Amino acid sequence: MFLNLKKILFRLETLDLWFLALRLVMILVGIAWHSWVPYDPQTGSVFGLLLSGFVAYTIILYVGVFLWPGKIRGFYLFALAVDLCFIFLLVKYVEQLQGSFFIAFYLLVGLHSFYFGPLVGLLTAAAAAGLYAYLYLYFGRSLPPHEFILRIAFLFLIAGSFGVLSIKERKDKEKIERLNQQLAHRNKVLMQVYRYLSIGKLAPWIAEKVNNPMAIIMGRAAILQKEAQRNGLRQDAVEGLEVILSHAQRVTSMFRNLIGLLTAGSAEPTRVDLNEIVSGALWLMERRLEEQHIEVVSKLSQNPSFVLGHSQGLHEAIVHLLNNAVDALPNGGTIQVETSFENPSSDQVLLRISDNGAGIREEDMEKIFIPFFTTKVTGNGVGLGLTVALNIIKRHNGVMSVQSEPGKGTTLTISFPPYDSYDEGSS
Repeated sequence: MFLNLKKILFRLETLDLWFLALRLVMILVGIAWHSWVPYDPQTGSVFGLLLSGFVAYTIILYVGVFLWPGKIRGFYLFALAVDLCFIFLLVKYVEQLQGSFFIAFYLLVGLHSFYFGPLVGLLTAAAAAGLYAYLYLYFGRSLPPHEFILRIAFLFLIAGSFGVLSIKERKDKEKIERLNQQLAHRNKVLMQVYRYLSIGKLAPWIAEKVNNPMAIIMGRAAILQKEAQRNGLRQDAVEGLEVILSHAQRVTSMFRNLIGLLTAGSAEPTRVDLNEIVSGALWLMERRLEEQHIEVVSKLSQNPSFVLGHSQGLHEAIVHLLNNAVDALPNGGTIQVETSFENPSSDQVLLRISDNGAGIREEDMEKIFIPFFTTKVTGNGVGLGLTVALNIIKRHNGVMSVQSEPGKGTTLTISFPPYDSYDEGSS
């Protein structure tokens, strides 16, 4: 039973527990008041009856709250109406306007203004003011008019003040929730970075464990292929050995590229062909593109597009850009990849990656290169791909521009100085 009660209390918010504690205190104070204050028998009997009714209704109220915590706001609105009636009856039949029970109107207005906001607070103040005005007339205007007006004015003043505090508290709460979400997002990114660093440290060991057996497989396959050709074995057997050799070479190449990506950064820049790097990135993305039902239109220049840089760094940047284009096409589409020269004089080597996806909203265009900014659904990205790609491109003296139109797609244009534009031996 104790565990069940603990579980029920855990489902309530802190403010709800304070409401419960306040009602319990009011009941205890009411019992003490009934015991110590010397009312006449009739008034004491009425007070006791009202107090018993308040206790019974409070028990019923919180049984409902515990059983259906999702409907707690509805219970509180019902309790508000009942509380107004209890206060009205206390003032009317126990202490009248000269007593102290009218202060309960202020407490009720303040609590519900803070919990529900200024609108409910002002409506509560209006209802309390109406009941108070009735009592004022019922008792023959026993208060001076200015004091009556002042008491009514304080009801609305309390409602407005606590309503404003409620708005501020909710805004602060929403801000804290946003900050917590951002913090969780940053922690997720840091964990990914940590995993990448861990993989980077393990990469040489993994490469050794994989490449050594693959070298044996390739060597044996090459020997068997020659033996098969020399001994005139069936063509399908020779072709099978060719498939084994080809895929073994592919695995070795993939691991070589992976190790290069994880350990790149210290090597000197060299002459690299942008066309080959783009082709390698497309090959790496081939399976994902097929799974997403995306057609790739490759328009690479006929002549080599030589630039000065690190092939692995450029490979990483292009993969990031391609991944971004794929994410923009959740239902399939077309990606066009093109390399060319800016003009016949070969001032710049250009790379264009276009998609016919959803495009980028105008208000987001200035934010897309900000670290951790993302328009993707939570869990589909951390907002670092474009930032990393841009930094790599800048390190290669490149420039990236973005053209996008919502509903029509996005085009990324990257320009690099051609290799020939560098002085002999410069980096």
